[in-house]
Amino acid sequence: MKILDDVVVNAKSVASEIGKKAGKAFDLSKLKFNAADLSGEINKKYKSLGKLVFLAKREGAENDLEIENVMNEIEQLQDDLDAVNEEILLIRNKRVCPVCKKENPSDALFCNACGAALSVPEEEAAEEAAEEVKEAAEEVCEKAEEAAKDAADEILGE
Repeated sequence: MKILDDVVVNAKSVASEIGKKAGKAFDLSKLKFNAADLSGEINKKYKSLGKLVFLAKREGAENDLEIENVMNEIEQLQDDLDAVNEEILLIRNKRVCPVCKKENPSDALFCNACGAALSVPEEEAAEEAAEEVKEAAEEVCEKAEEAAKDAADEILGE
């Protein structure tokens, strides 16, 4: 009976892990589509900005306000795209070197491409600590559950 319980617990654990990975893959795909949409929108705004500047230079039209508005829209879209790309990196467990812009593992201390020092932002450190605490708590719960089962088995004489 103990072996069967262990098999069931292990099967549940594997199924849970597969579910988590599938969820991450889905989230990553969603974020990539969002990033592509934002990039497309940024390109449209650049095209619009180019047209406004062309007309202003060609016809001497005063459209500085329109140009400023489009530039502000581009900046906002770029900020949104940067945020989405940060989320993608977080899910992929990567971070970008501030010097050469290459991706590195999130736990790397130095860039694998250029050797620049990679500092760990406080927020990432806090998230890692929270994840470690969560994992430790899950382990304690699993051990407590196993101990409770063992105790129940002993009491029932199994």
